[in-house]
Amino acid sequence: MYKSKLVTVLRTLTVSEMRDFGKFMEGTSYRTTGAIFQLYNFLKKQHPEYPEKKIDREYVKKALNKGGKNTGNRLPDLVSLLNTELEKFLIQKKLFEKEVKKEMLFLEVLRERGLD
Repeated sequence: MYKSKLVTVLRTLTVSEMRDFGKFMEGTSYRTTGAIFQLYNFLKKQHPEYPEKKIDREYVKKALNKGGKNTGNRLPDLVSLLNTELEKFLIQKKLFEKEVKKEMLFLEVLRERGLD
């Protein structure tokens, strides 16, 4: 996992962005007690260094299994889901920074629906 896309992007987040990402995920359909949040919370504890030893796949599997749930076999799926949510978060963050782009996208949606 050390060189995975997820960890590479997570390294670039500031502490406040990491916290905001957690809040963003709370607004999704994932339960805060679910496996994807377990992975997020584990990776949040390693932020921003992500030492190779602590994010090795086997180490992460063991850490996630401590909660009593066997999530180790689903680790690739969890990483993929968390990566997708991270991409959505970053896109939304950028979209709100660029108010003009946001308005243009909304106008495009209205035009597509025949409401222009």
